[in-house]
Amino acid sequence: MKPKYRIGTGTIIALMSVAILFDIIGLILIFFAVGLFINTILAILFALYSGFIFLLRGIPILSFKRAKGWTISMLGEIIPLINVLPMCSVGAGYVIYTTRKEDKEKAA
Repeated sequence: MKPKYRIGTGTIIALMSVAILFDIIGLILIFFAVGLFINTILAILFALYSGFIFLLRGIPILSFKRAKGWTISMLGEIIPLINVLPMCSVGAGYVIYTTRKEDKEKAA
């Protein structure tokens, strides 16, 4: 039986596109002094955006499995010079992976 995923392909594409866009903007802005400040704002905006998307899909972001990966990636996005790494993409990908894995296990 094919599992019913809470996060569909369209949602994954939209969420990861925004994550990659924010990561690229952050990478470009790090070369400017104002980038340190703006990267923090971008991380907060992405956390709000993706948290809202997960909430709409009925995915509790505060479960232990998801919270540890999500928190590490968002903290990494706020720390200067570490925020050059694609932490938004990694955090969103981790939550998508764990959610789809749970959905597959429930269907089995």
